[in-house]
Amino acid sequence: MAYIKHPWQKSFRAIPKHIRAKIDAIDSPLITVATNKKIAKQDLSEGVYAHLDIRLNTDGTVAFRRSVLPIPQAGKYSTYNIHGREIVRRDLPKVTKTFSWETPNFGDGSTYGYHTHSHDREVYQRTYFEPRFLELSVDLISESDRSAAMTFQVGHTIDVGSADYEGDLLFCLNLLQENVGAVDVYPSDVSRDDYLQTIGLDWEIFPPGERGALIAAIRSQTRSNTDSDVAESRIELFSQLNPEHFLKGTGRYTSYVGAKFFDDLVVFENITYGNALYVLYENWEVLSQRSRLELLAGTSEQYDRFVHTDGWQDRFMDHIRREINLRES
Repeated sequence: MAYIKHPWQKSFRAIPKHIRAKIDAIDSPLITVATNKKIAKQDLSEGVYAHLDIRLNTDGTVAFRRSVLPIPQAGKYSTYNIHGREIVRRDLPKVTKTFSWETPNFGDGSTYGYHTHSHDREVYQRTYFEPRFLELSVDLISESDRSAAMTFQVGHTIDVGSADYEGDLLFCLNLLQENVGAVDVYPSDVSRDDYLQTIGLDWEIFPPGERGALIAAIRSQTRSNTDSDVAESRIELFSQLNPEHFLKGTGRYTSYVGAKFFDDLVVFENITYGNALYVLYENWEVLSQRSRLELLAGTSEQYDRFVHTDGWQDRFMDHIRREINLRES
């Protein structure tokens, strides 16, 4: 992908010293990445901030949207924000993974159908970072004939005491830097209770016999008919494998649906943003306590990811049946 060429530094390799100093002086465990910037109206007329949909009206005043999802073309962190990121871990030992593919029967799949082949292969582990879909809040402070003072804020609260604090902060700084060309940090005005609600992922559990109730609950809580249809199709898919329970995220995370087959065999997907189904192999009691951002923490040895390319459902079904057979034998 060709990135937009901005007239500023794209990103930071490490957290800048002045940001660390600012955080040390902030008497708050929660911070937010934001900045104020004076923008020349000449730059707006030349489209320097068009990627954030900030432009000039015909009368010369500033036109903008108060919330913007950065486009992938803005830079690599904007791309990670929407598509996620996968890193091949050549620093770790290889693990055995099973790969499946479909072969047409008698050379004619349209007439005779297909059958699945599988084989094991030693591969490098991978670390996958789930898409965040963080938006930038934009506001106009003041404007003159030649310039506009604007404020930009990343829509994410950072816990200074969390285990992934450094990576979380660097991601938000780079997302703002590559889109705006300036960064700063401030104490968050979000309470700790509100913050915990933004990261917490609680599961509502439905027995297999309540599949209809689960579908009805999703449809009543989901704004998009497309998302509801995706959720229903996933539930129907899981039903073919006789799960112990169906799972649905609660509160802010009703878009998460899944199924539990064993304590160490759970599948889930984010139906709103997901382009893949995940299979996790950890103890359910531990898994159920994880936050949304921690859910896929770790390497691919702990999970398998089924990207929605052609034939993914057959590969997924074959994989889960094999995992179920291993646990029942």
